[in-house]
Amino acid sequence: MGSKPEALPLRSPPLASIGCGSRRCEAGSQICCGFGGEYTCAPMAELVEPPPGMPGEMRYERIGESCQDARVGDYSLDAIKLCDDSNDCRDGEVCCSVWHGSGNTLLACVPEAPSGKLACDFTERCAGATCRTANTECVGGTCRSKGRRVSCAGKTCGGATPVCCARDPSAPPRCEASCQATADTERAYEFECSSSRGCPSGATCQSGLFGSFCSRTVDTGNAVVLCEGDDDCPGDLCESLGVKATPTCSPDGREANMGWCHCDP
Repeated sequence: MGSKPEALPLRSPPLASIGCGSRRCEAGSQICCGFGGEYTCAPMAELVEPPPGMPGEMRYERIGESCQDARVGDYSLDAIKLCDDSNDCRDGEVCCSVWHGSGNTLLACVPEAPSGKLACDFTERCAGATCRTANTECVGGTCRSKGRRVSCAGKTCGGATPVCCARDPSAPPRCEASCQATADTERAYEFECSSSRGCPSGATCQSGLFGSFCSRTVDTGNAVVLCEGDDDCPGDLCESLGVKATPTCSPDGREANMGWCHCDP
């Protein structure tokens, strides 16, 4: 099983409001809870530092319980929001998508990282010119690297079609303007990056079951690291897998004609 992102301190944003479906929640005293597309506000709960050696996500346990108490609809809790973008956070903080058990979405304000590197486990959330991560811009609600290029089935996406999107599992992905599903029955998986050169500073490009993504921590259990050359492979990748080898980039097309880092001895 791969390592989980290191837990980050969770802060409450200043008094403002957070979008929550068709309503607004009062930031600082309320949180937004999502249940399969249905949303409601719930009281803010105390954050408790987990005991040494226990999972970091335990600090969010009471927040999750507050959402469960306010449950709406028939679906399970799948989203918790304490901010919409970094303007909802205090100075020196960033609105982040952070690790939460079972893969639920948790948006919270965390301290900015040194030198403008990515502070989030996954992405900084944004609206307009709100990105605080260095050399990023707001694209579709998340902060992406400026001037990024994605290799997509032998082509390079950019300009009017900057997104590498897979819609048909039997066909290669293609460059498109966006990667949104056009119907409830359609699947649309985005390859956000083809190497860490397309990620914000401090993040690594990885591919899992549903396209590729930039993340601050490498998930060796559920994803592979994508690359365009050996220098893109983390030096400690093989060690984390228990293999005595130097990681190299293999251009064998495993992920939409994208290279991937491997540790063959």
